Amino acid sequence: MLAEMAMEIEVLRSFTYRVAWMVDKKMKVIKEAAMLKLYGSEVYNRVADKAVQIHGGLGYMADYPIERFY
Repeated sequence: MLAEMAMEIEVLRSFTYRVAWMVDKKMKVIKEAAMLKLYGSEVYNRVADKAVQIHGGLGYMADYPIERFY
């Protein structure tokens, strides 16, 4: 589960850097920016959900940042 989370975060990071590079090169990024926004929100939700599952009941406690992320 942790490897899946790490992989998704790395893919998202690479995609973000690619779109940022395209912006720097003055390329059109309308489609890529929309894809990145959607993919980023989906990864965030999946990773937050898996983090809550890993931590069990502690994931719902306000003392931990996972509760805020979820």
